[in-house]
Amino acid sequence: MCDRIGEKAYIGECENFVHRIKDHEQKKVFWEIAIAFVAKDNSLEKGDIKYLESLSVEVAKNAARMEITNLTVPSKNNLHKFKALTLPEFFEDVKLLTSTLGYPLFDKIVTDNIEQDDLWYCKGKNTNATGIYNEAGFTVLSGSVVNALSAPSFASHFPKEAAERIEKLSSHGKLISDTEVQIVSDLTFASVSRASGFCLGRSSNGWTDWKNKDNKTMDETLRQQL
Repeated sequence: MCDRIGEKAYIGECENFVHRIKDHEQKKVFWEIAIAFVAKDNSLEKGDIKYLESLSVEVAKNAARMEITNLTVPSKNNLHKFKALTLPEFFEDVKLLTSTLGYPLFDKIVTDNIEQDDLWYCKGKNTNATGIYNEAGFTVLSGSVVNALSAPSFASHFPKEAAERIEKLSSHGKLISDTEVQIVSDLTFASVSRASGFCLGRSSNGWTDWKNKDNKTMDETLRQQL
């Protein structure tokens, strides 16, 4: 179950999909879309499904493309030698299809060996952040310093985004002063403005607040060229 705007997802296994969806409709309020994968001819046994659930949660948490709301990673059960070969192949198909549908929550963004020309900078009050922009969205890189405070107008006009910001600061950052939080793991956002708004703690136009090493905005270097 995914919410692309809030960038959250929950991963689970079930035997009765319709019953599980009705249950989550009542108990989990964040989601907007549900994606289900099934095996033909009932070829997956209960133990296989539990293994795939554990693998899915582990990979999604490691990828950090969305906030995975599962509290724990289910333990992997022992598999028959044959299943240990076939189930990872099944999972690779799940990864591909999920990404094709527009929810690449299993695909880790590679942030190693980034060229300086590919970096964007957001600087402001209590903020000195660095990020990259690609087909996955905008990723605020680990080590960025962001504003620990939010503008009052941000919370009043965008209460959902403000609440999500507090959650992300808590789970992905460490307080280094009364007004600054350092991000300890890469964070990917669906838009450049959501990324800059998160860093600055206020409403933001990311196309003008993110700048390259030459101090030119994304609007100048990307949108106006197009």
